Amino acid sequence: MKKGLLYFASMFLILTLILTGFGCNLGMGESSSTGSLTVSMDTTRSVSSSLNSTITTYEITLSHDDKDITRNLSVAKGDAILFTDLLIGDWTISVNALNSDNVMIASGGSAVLVEAEKVNAAHVQLSYLEGEGTFDLSVSWDEEVAGLSVTTTILTYPSLDSFDPIVMTPNTDNVSADLVTDLTAGRYVVTTYLNASDLFSIGKIEAFEIMKDASTYIDFSFVIPQGDTSITITDPESELFTISLSGIEDDAALVLGDLPVTVTALSDETVLSWIWYIDGVLQESETGDTLVLDDLETGNHSVTCLAMTDSEFGSETVNFSVSESEYLGR
Repeated sequence: MKKGLLYFASMFLILTLILTGFGCNLGMGESSSTGSLTVSMDTTRSVSSSLNSTITTYEITLSHDDKDITRNLSVAKGDAILFTDLLIGDWTISVNALNSDNVMIASGGSAVLVEAEKVNAAHVQLSYLEGEGTFDLSVSWDEEVAGLSVTTTILTYPSLDSFDPIVMTPNTDNVSADLVTDLTAGRYVVTTYLNASDLFSIGKIEAFEIMKDASTYIDFSFVIPQGDTSITITDPESELFTISLSGIEDDAALVLGDLPVTVTALSDETVLSWIWYIDGVLQESETGDTLVLDDLETGNHSVTCLAMTDSEFGSETVNFSVSESEYLGR
């Protein structure tokens, strides 16, 4: 009897030691086989902030071996999305960006290694879907002007390649003109000038996106200037930061002897490209932050500078006059 009790007591002690040791191993010796991942979307390099605001939903798919996880998330929830309890190892991320009509307008992908017991991070670069969309430009002015010409120039961004200027034919009402053309998906800058001989030249400038199988509409409305000769350009409505021009003041009265004048553009942003216009004419060879004004005829003039970052742009215009002598010009 005593032997039997001793046997069972010994077995109980051995089992207790085994279980205690096994429990220690679970808590200290073995590491977790899962990890967490945050996925954030980056639109700064290839698409602009205005396209980013067009996106309403992200469709995110994570793939690992034969396992797929798909989530549809509103951007109102934030750009960084947390996935938990993912198996450690290599994962592939695919992101489709959809607009309010549930149409995919951009996409991107990335690969990431999920490591155990840490929050891993992945950034997905979104790009336009390849294809063409429609650009619809409507130009109007408030009164008929004899001999008025309407000229539009489109620039690609960030390459700044220029299409040939388009001379728009006024409609039968003589106070409007329209342009409809197909463009490759991407980012563009459009400028439109109304010119009436030596009377005036007025312009507007705007940046826009073209998305695959979608239409982009811009409306330029002009008020015909009265009185003195005027050459000016209206700053874009989508302007997101400001720049300043030094070397010449707005409404300056110069004489021919003041030329040449160097105009310098200043900005607190990291500007990737500078675009210059003199009297509404694109200066294709001028891509730096300075412009030299020379060989100008007497009369009223304007200088416009457009500054482009990786996702935003700003502009500034200076209007000035040039006369033959100080007494005639002031």
